[in-house]
Amino acid sequence: MSIRTIIFGENPREIENICNKINDKDIHILNKSINLSNASDEVSKLRPNLVLITCSDSNWAFRACQQITLLQPNIATILISTSSDYENVKKAIDSGATGFVTLDEQVNEEIKKIYFNHQSKLSMLLENSGIQRKAQVISVFGTKGGIGKTTLAVNLAVALSRKKAKVAILDLDLHFGDAHMFLGLDVKETITELLQEQKVPTIDSIRNYFVHHSSGVQVLCSPISPEYADGITASQVEPIINILRTYYDYIIIDTSADFSELNLLMLEESSTILYVTGLDISLLNNSKKGLLLLDSLNQKGKVKVVLSRDFKTDISVYDVEKIMDLKVVSRIPNDYSEAVRALNQGVPIVSSSGKSMIAKEINKLANSFIPNAVEEGSKAVKSKFKLPFIKGVVK
Repeated sequence: MSIRTIIFGENPREIENICNKINDKDIHILNKSINLSNASDEVSKLRPNLVLITCSDSNWAFRACQQITLLQPNIATILISTSSDYENVKKAIDSGATGFVTLDEQVNEEIKKIYFNHQSKLSMLLENSGIQRKAQVISVFGTKGGIGKTTLAVNLAVALSRKKAKVAILDLDLHFGDAHMFLGLDVKETITELLQEQKVPTIDSIRNYFVHHSSGVQVLCSPISPEYADGITASQVEPIINILRTYYDYIIIDTSADFSELNLLMLEESSTILYVTGLDISLLNNSKKGLLLLDSLNQKGKVKVVLSRDFKTDISVYDVEKIMDLKVVSRIPNDYSEAVRALNQGVPIVSSSGKSMIAKEINKLANSFIPNAVEEGSKAVKSKFKLPFIKGVVK
């Protein structure tokens, strides 16, 4: 890989200072120039992948950046300064720069990170110009642990993969994720090692940290120990999502039961949020609270309610739909012994004979994500059960 680069500055000393810091083998310097007034012309002739421009007291750097961004939007433009001065950062944003970095020991990694993020966004824009971008990002979320989120995420992924789709699972329950156990997989390297060893991930480096299931599903596993979770940020995970979108049909994200910064980003990045709830009043109350928060963040339109462990009780599906103000798209039967047996054996429920009610319902849900597939519905039965104390219920 070679990132063809031009460096612009107001004087040779500035440029030489940058060149002394740029020592990454992947960044190939094509040209160095102090001709900021005609920077866009030089860029048009040499067609680099990346342009680095030094910030200075004059506005020539920002004008050059603005011209290049307008005329050559496919080329990444990064402004470099010796300090993260607020005014320079603001001017960089106003000029349309792809990014802003300071000239420190991390400059090579930061430049490559910004560049690859830019490339990922360009790929998505190109796909969106013709057809919908390839990957559907499906987050499986709920406001309580132990309600079957991972069972749903793993089996949905396997069901989609069995229909010849390319599927990746990201286990982002960073403290206690165990998606690999539902697939009977051994884990050696996880998202922790990926982010520690690959500061600027590429599709090839990400795949090196996947574990592969016989169904074709590929899994990026959560850290092997909870203490590693706190070192993983939303800004580190976002580039991974952006890169994978281009190469997979479905990205299934198994989330934790909270509204952390990482979870909020994943929910925002998702095309669908499978919101798992159940038939007990405490869970429904928390689910409603969470849905109200998602609504305030303009994410409710992505939400599809999944009823986990469906069984006959005094709370009906109609009650759930009334509380959530959304239709229930899937009702996973309450077959706890089947789910535990599958987990203990490390064999997904949908990989068995397919005769279990859980397998049939998850396969039906998988079909709803496949273009032109007919989604079967089921009528909810009204009940007289009253839930007046849950705020936000539509009456």
